[in-house]
Amino acid sequence: MAKYQPKKIPDNQISYLLGISIQNFHINSGSGVIIDNSEKILLLESILIHALDAFEGKEILVKNWLRTSICELDDQTPLQMMNTVTDFSLVNDVLGRFEYGLPA
Repeated sequence: MAKYQPKKIPDNQISYLLGISIQNFHINSGSGVIIDNSEKILLLESILIHALDAFEGKEILVKNWLRTSICELDDQTPLQMMNTVTDFSLVNDVLGRFEYGLPA
């Protein structure tokens, strides 16, 4: 399985996933406050790498998938769904089913 290096995630998407405003993200990113959210950042990185593997490195497909409502995620998009460790796990499970050709 190839390991893709995703491009930088825009700050506004990171702040959305972390549940903080873009202003607070910029203020706190240098102060250590963002360390509380480091687990979310690592989980996000893991999901992005998994998605790039599943979509064979096609970033545009990953971006579209992240913004597409999925019935297994209660008709939410993966981006909307990634709020807790459990939610990240659900998104990862959907990706795994997609990889193996199962209904996602």
